[in-house]
Amino acid sequence: MEAIPRKIEEIIDKKLSEKYNKMSITSAVNVGIKCVKAESFCRPTIIEVVVELREVIKLDEMQYHKVSKLWISMERRLVI
Repeated sequence: MEAIPRKIEEIIDKKLSEKYNKMSITSAVNVGIKCVKAESFCRPTIIEVVVELREVIKLDEMQYHKVSKLWISMERRLVI
């Protein structure tokens, strides 16, 4: 995993009030970090982003046996 510039708690919506999988959120943030690399050849394609975020959703499902409303909303937006 890549380094995250701030603590996860500083960037998570306060409405979630600790009701999230920290590992899943960290993975999703890392996908976002890859997407803003200065060199375009270092950035993932949209297909790679979708694949990685779907893996994040699976991770969330495996840990909690359900998908949070946040991930359901994200996946609906990511359908190719």
